[in-house]
Amino acid sequence: MDKQYADRSKMLQAMIRPLARLCVRFSIALPEILEELKRELVRAAHDELREQDSKITVSKLNAMTGVTRREINRISEEDEPSEMKQSLLARVINRWQQNEQFLTRAGKPKLLSYKGENSEFRRLVDMVSKDTNAPAMLFEMKRIGAVEETSRGLKLLTTESVLRNIPERSLNLLYRNVDSLVRAAEENLTRENEERYYYLRTEFDNIPSSKIEHIRAWLLEKGKEFHKEARSYLAGFDRDLSVEPIEDGSGRAKVVVGGYSAAEVIEEVSH
Repeated sequence: MDKQYADRSKMLQAMIRPLARLCVRFSIALPEILEELKRELVRAAHDELREQDSKITVSKLNAMTGVTRREINRISEEDEPSEMKQSLLARVINRWQQNEQFLTRAGKPKLLSYKGENSEFRRLVDMVSKDTNAPAMLFEMKRIGAVEETSRGLKLLTTESVLRNIPERSLNLLYRNVDSLVRAAEENLTRENEERYYYLRTEFDNIPSSKIEHIRAWLLEKGKEFHKEARSYLAGFDRDLSVEPIEDGSGRAKVVVGGYSAAEVIEEVSH
């Protein structure tokens, strides 16, 4: 087998295998997978040609993707789906966790007043979007268990429980994590002699299965500590969150720091 073909095959397997497991688990069959794959190939080719400031034609899209001309025309005529961006809810929570106005002296999200036109919660929502209705946002946050009403004010609850109970938001997070992971790998492949992005993996394969829960809890706690420090550090550079005004005429950039842990039993004890 040609080495270049073998390398491409291994790369595809590495990307497809975890997604294939997910599709099987959620009963997503081949016809649906192929349809979405064709759509995303055409959209990716569109984006590539735009970045190169090149004229977009059906012939170019066909050559780049292998999708037939008829299907390219059909896909191009469909309405573009809304992008899977960080939701307005996530931005409100992030602002609550990072902006000094809404933090205690210890740096934790404080209880906010939430009744009336001049409440702290309304001010928080207005800082994120002037077009958002604060009572509607409060309703949604209560519905998914992101906040709790107390006698002293509105309390922000852990975001982990929100994601655990809302499949759509979990899928949104999965999309953004996979996208960022692939982009980081792609960038590092092209940076042979340059400083690379944070892209690390730690793995051990002979750990007693009885220790998994203890390890899971330890990794979760350490991960929270790291991301809290990372959010605090990055907030100092964000134009929306920085305490001091940032006078910088450069464009906008997005920085993503991800992390995960996983464990599986690879060998059962025979009795």
